Amino acid sequence: MLRSRYTQIITLIAFIVILSSCFKEDEKVPAPIPGDLETMITNVGETYYDQNFVDLNTFQEKAKNNIASWDLAFECREDSLHVVLNSALMMLAGNTYSTDFESVVSSEGLEMKYDASSGNLDSTAIGFWYKNDGEQIVSKKHVYVLDRGTDGDFNVLGFKKFSLDLEEGNYIIRYANLDGSDEKTEIIEKDENYNFVHLSFENGILPIEPPKEDWTLKFSRYTTLLFTNEGDPYPYNVVGVLSNPHQVQTCVTSDDFLNITLSDTAKYEFRSKADIIGYSWKFYNFDDGLYTIVPEKNFLIKDKDGFYYKLRFISFYDNLGNKGAMTYEVKRL
Repeated sequence: MLRSRYTQIITLIAFIVILSSCFKEDEKVPAPIPGDLETMITNVGETYYDQNFVDLNTFQEKAKNNIASWDLAFECREDSLHVVLNSALMMLAGNTYSTDFESVVSSEGLEMKYDASSGNLDSTAIGFWYKNDGEQIVSKKHVYVLDRGTDGDFNVLGFKKFSLDLEEGNYIIRYANLDGSDEKTEIIEKDENYNFVHLSFENGILPIEPPKEDWTLKFSRYTTLLFTNEGDPYPYNVVGVLSNPHQVQTCVTSDDFLNITLSDTAKYEFRSKADIIGYSWKFYNFDDGLYTIVPEKNFLIKDKDGFYYKLRFISFYDNLGNKGAMTYEVKRL
């Protein structure tokens, strides 16, 4: 009896060993190796006419364009249809609520809006131009008026009118000058490798931003709301840094930069708000007539791969004293 039970136990152990050998071992993912402290310069020009896309994982600039290269950008996420303005140019858009394209000839009486600098796509100037009719998503076919703002040399770019539609999941935009001249229609296909597809009224669809997996931060002018001493909001064009909306999160800390380690990241709250890094790491010193860095403002960034970085700015000028050269130190934790 004992020998029989012993034989059963040995057989069971052998079966477990054989069974376990059929399963592949979990792959061990090595922890990222902390990087060296890198000093980087991203130059947007003295009049801030460039937009630069930077990848912290490779410490490289991935793309660069003049801020006036494009007008509207069309979201590529599946089942999402937001359209955003080029906020570097202080663009505004107003909904006429009319579906008669030819009758719209002015922005008079419209509520002209900016996109939120936070990157919140529920707070865009164009808003929800579509609706669910019970069976599918369809356009409301409203005509919008766009104030195109000013270019990098502060030239006024004038107005356009446009309406939006859908066809087999693609955007269709009809646009013209307010007097109806230079009318065009573009079909804009989504590409899920990107956050947005960009459109220029003069040059059509353009490759502006890199694939969404390939960049971390955008250095650019952009429009945000500032507040008067009385607390009244007003739009203003600022120069700073916006984060990639694709799985990049950031936070700000006043902790000593050199002493921040990977283990410290657990105590911070990371958020997807695009303008957390923003512009307020610098201020204009009227006594010196120069931009000065705020020394206690440091930033932590978590990228799509789960890597953490710490970043601080050290200058807004190049070696010749030209402004717009954002100089910063960054280290992978």
